[in-house]
Amino acid sequence: MTCHRRLLHVCALSLGVAVASQAQGVDGLILDIRGKPVPNIAVTLVDSTVTPVALAHTDSAGAFYLDAPAPGRYRLGFTNDSTALGQTMRFTLGANEFVQRKFYVEPVEHPFLLDFQVTRRAATVDSHLPLRAQVPPSRERGPVTVVVQFVVDTTGRADMSTWRAIAGTSAQFAAGLRSSIRDAEFRPALVAGAAGERKVRQLVEYTFSLSQP
Repeated sequence: MTCHRRLLHVCALSLGVAVASQAQGVDGLILDIRGKPVPNIAVTLVDSTVTPVALAHTDSAGAFYLDAPAPGRYRLGFTNDSTALGQTMRFTLGANEFVQRKFYVEPVEHPFLLDFQVTRRAATVDSHLPLRAQVPPSRERGPVTVVVQFVVDTTGRADMSTWRAIAGTSAQFAAGLRSSIRDAEFRPALVAGAAGERKVRQLVEYTFSLSQP
């Protein structure tokens, strides 16, 4: 798997899957972009309701292990002293499924938070987010899907320097989405504190699908 350098970056490389273990879980290794282990990274397992369900820290070799409480859809969030480094896209853990992966992280230029760290998550102002109508038809036939991540800043706009298409079947569709996201308006994330709520930058993820005749 080829990993491209970005301001924020989490890249996963699957090492293998073994079934019939005692419980479902994730066994991982966190490396920097030079391939060196990164110790003391907090790894949070977040379920489909954006609830943290397990936490581990990498050891001196960059290794960690997390038990998932039940089969389901999860993501991993990576932080260092509460500073977010990034997150994986969602993945499914089946019953008694044990997943081993490597993850590559690098420091970010402008801090942001992850969805489970905020009081109110960033969201689109228009709940329908009619981006697909603004995207030119793809040359590919059949359904196309693109998964993107980017940071919504405190003004309610996408920080396009953080844009990443992390999965997808159409480069043309991704390019069209990028133009639409740039013009979209979002509701910034909030964090509650002693002085009241404040706006913060948050990493978000969207999955878009388009049916082609």
